[in-house]
Amino acid sequence: MTLEQRVQRLEHREAIEELRYEYGICIDHQRFDEFVDLFTVDATCTYEGVGTFEGHDELRELAEEFIAANFEYSCHLFHHPRIEIDGDTATGTWLLEALMAYDDGRMEWRQGRYADTYRLVDGAWKFSSITLESEAQGYREYEMVDHEAYGTVPRIE
Repeated sequence: MTLEQRVQRLEHREAIEELRYEYGICIDHQRFDEFVDLFTVDATCTYEGVGTFEGHDELRELAEEFIAANFEYSCHLFHHPRIEIDGDTATGTWLLEALMAYDDGRMEWRQGRYADTYRLVDGAWKFSSITLESEAQGYREYEMVDHEAYGTVPRIE
């Protein structure tokens, strides 16, 4: 493999990592137009316990009717990526840790694994499929922190 090919491979890997991180940011800040744009038009996403969603319309429905309707706060953390690139397609697995505060006063923590496929579309990597399998989760009551000693917790508007 030439130096140019190695650099391109690293650039592709970095772009895929940024795609995964942007996914979490879009969910956590409820930027749903940007969220949908992270996917190919024919993407399929399966979230254990929630359902399977196909294409941009169903992904927007997931965002607006499930995420926005239920979460007051969320924080998605991804780590230990394993990414395999094969031309204009790639696969990846990630570990997930997430905290989510529901509108009803429950806090959920969840650990799981994402299995992704990606496709290069017009020079940008996009998700072509996502599957999330949960491995552990728990619930507790919570109280949002608004105290000067901790600063102000941003609210999702």
